[in-house]
Amino acid sequence: MLPLDDPVRVKTPLGPSEPEDVAPLALYLASDESQQMTGMILPLDGGASAV
Repeated sequence: MLPLDDPVRVKTPLGPSEPEDVAPLALYLASDESQQMTGMILPLDGGASAV
C-alpha cells in the first residue's frame, strides 16, 4: 500500500492498478464477447484520466 502523499496515489484517485484489477478486462478482451470491439482505447488508470 502506498502512503497517502505518494505522487502516484495523488495523481490516481483509486490508486495504482493491481493485477486483480486488470484481469477482468484482459479476460473480457480475450473472450468471444469482445469480438465486435475494434480500435478501442480502454484506459485502466485508476481514474487518473478523469481528473
